[in-house]
Amino acid sequence: MRTLTFAVSTLALSLFACASSVTGTGDGTERGAGTDDTPSSQSPGTATSPNDPAAPSVARKRAFVTSTTFTGDLRADVGGATGVDAADIICQTAADGVLLGGKWRAFVDDGTLRAHERITDVGPWYDVRPEGETPAKLFNNRANLLSAPLSKLNRDERGKSTYGSAWTGSGEGKSCGAWTSTASYGVVGRVGGEADWRATSSSDYCSDRNHIYCFEQ
Repeated sequence: MRTLTFAVSTLALSLFACASSVTGTGDGTERGAGTDDTPSSQSPGTATSPNDPAAPSVARKRAFVTSTTFTGDLRADVGGATGVDAADIICQTAADGVLLGGKWRAFVDDGTLRAHERITDVGPWYDVRPEGETPAKLFNNRANLLSAPLSKLNRDERGKSTYGSAWTGSGEGKSCGAWTSTASYGVVGRVGGEADWRATSSSDYCSDRNHIYCFEQ
């Protein structure tokens, strides 16, 4: 009888020891022996703020001024079904030429949609800079495209400063025959300007050569 009682007591102690080897984590889950209690690091690619210049590229978009200039007949150089198609081709070709990646659209009024209405992304947008330089924030969102940029929009697709004028057609409907003619006038913006970055007080002959603003979508 004593032998049986001793065996039962030994078995109970063994079961208690096994149950004690699993402890609660305090959050409703269980942790076994050998679990690493070191807190995990932040997941890769998580940005602290979408407006942080060091944030991943998915948290922001880019904008640039083409390094090349064009007459008001944008189809003359690149083709395209319409003038605005040609403008978009110009932007995409410039971006692809320096391996920027992304999808790009030109900031030009086509007579139906105003220039800012053709930009469908919500931003924010930063300029393009050479490797090692911190991009400057240009616009917080689409609404800001109707006001002065936060920084000068004067960097081309390579990140180099440029100057001059850019075809926009904004506000007055003067868009070189919807960007298919060199025989009329077109509204331009001043590259690097503030309130006049979209439209200056005068129009250029469509036979003149000007830059194009390009926005990532």
